[in-house]
Amino acid sequence: MKIVIPIYNKDTITINLENKLGRNIGTIDSTLRIDKDYEEVEGDAERYVIAFDGLLELILSLACQGINVKSEEFIKGIEDAHTEINERYFVEEAIDG
Repeated sequence: MKIVIPIYNKDTITINLENKLGRNIGTIDSTLRIDKDYEEVEGDAERYVIAFDGLLELILSLACQGINVKSEEFIKGIEDAHTEINERYFVEEAIDG
C-alpha cells in the first residue's frame, strides 16, 4: 500500500507498506530529504540530516502500526517537527551542498 502525505502544500512524504508474515514493513522517502550521505556533511548540516531521518523513521514506524498518518492533526505535527529541526540545524550548505 502506498501512502502519500502532503507537507507544506508543496512537498510530500511517501510510504510504501507491505504485510510480511502478518507484520507491516515498509520504506519511506520525502521530497524534503537532503540527498547526502552522512560522510559528506559535517556539523549542523549532519545533525539536520540525522534529525530529519529520525523523524521519517518515526513516521514509518507509526504507519506500520496502523496510525492514521494522513490525518490533519498528524500532518500538522510533522510540519511542526520539521520546522523545529530546520530552525535548529539549518545551514545553507545542507540544502545547496
